[in-house]
Amino acid sequence: MINKPNFRSILRPKGKLQWTLTIIAFILCLISPFLLYYTVYPHSAYHVFSILAMVFSIDPRIMLITIAVIILFGVLTFWKKTYLAAIACLITLCLFSSAMFYQFNGVYSMAKDENISLSIVQNFERSSTYPDLPNNSMKDIVYATVEDGTKLLLDVWPAQNANAGKPGPAILRIHGGGWVEGGRGESPHWNQWLNEKGYTVFDVEYRMPPPERWMVEVGDVKAAIGWVAKNASTYNIDPKRISLMGQSAGGNLAMLAGYSMNSDSLPPSVGDAVVPIKSVINFYGPSDLNRLYDHSLSINYVHSILSQYIGGSPIDFPERYQAVSPIQYVNSTTPSTITFLGLNDHIIPAEQAEVLDQAMASAGAYHEMYLLPGADHAFDTYLGNIATQYTRAKLEAFLEEHS
Repeated sequence: MINKPNFRSILRPKGKLQWTLTIIAFILCLISPFLLYYTVYPHSAYHVFSILAMVFSIDPRIMLITIAVIILFGVLTFWKKTYLAAIACLITLCLFSSAMFYQFNGVYSMAKDENISLSIVQNFERSSTYPDLPNNSMKDIVYATVEDGTKLLLDVWPAQNANAGKPGPAILRIHGGGWVEGGRGESPHWNQWLNEKGYTVFDVEYRMPPPERWMVEVGDVKAAIGWVAKNASTYNIDPKRISLMGQSAGGNLAMLAGYSMNSDSLPPSVGDAVVPIKSVINFYGPSDLNRLYDHSLSINYVHSILSQYIGGSPIDFPERYQAVSPIQYVNSTTPSTITFLGLNDHIIPAEQAEVLDQAMASAGAYHEMYLLPGADHAFDTYLGNIATQYTRAKLEAFLEEHS
């Protein structure tokens, strides 16, 4: 009588190769539920799976390549008759695919409801995320020299039609980095996109800690605004059509400079020009730093950067935290503002956009707010992903009306 192999003997790895494939497959299978969990429920900026989920959401190509590798590995395990490993690969594939689906489905569904056309193909294709400076750009332009001799610089990205017809609109872009790092030139695809839409972009540098720079950073931004207005004719721009744009800490500084333009408590670092701001574009910038200090998924990170920027906690310096919170300056004359923030942002909570929206509505100032399902912090770093496609559509419409 011939003994038929039982189910266990079929699944049990045999030989060194099958055992190696099985161990690798089970490691991937153990990782995948954590990735899915932290994709849906992001955690601290210091948590490896939270950071991994953010990277996958910013650049979906990385997730697609990962899924392709899992599929190929699964085919290899099946070919080598390592069926236990093949089952583990199938589970891993399902969980990774679920994470990818979650990251783009929310915004895609929202866009579909609003009849905004988005491209799934563009979500995964190669994009010029870091374009070169255009040939007619001007780099390292000094916009101010402060008391200690430090020269503050900006780059100029002229609009494609900058020399045609009447003066056009300008946008000052203010980089992020938690007020303590980063520099001009980040996310240059936004400069390029704005140039294509007819906007001359001034990519601004500002001083950062140490020491604490809670007055200096916005003061430098205001100095840059004054310089741009003073040199408007040189760059063929209309000084009455200057808008501000920033991401994260840059979004906070954009709001703060625009909203407090008439406030003596936050003067320009150089000069004293008061320049009316046409509109503000806020990408996940906090509006209330007191609330941010107490409410963030990355509370330790937030405490660290705010202490460097401001000099301590809200208990130590309550007046400083109030002074650099844009929400304190909202009134009926506040520039029109558009805010984008991911609902899966692991640093800036949605309430930062919501309290701003409520304050603007109460003051009678124009404000648009878009909370993006599945999008994490810095989602717009990659030009092609679904969340950035959606924001471009909304931003283009906003600028047509408010710039």
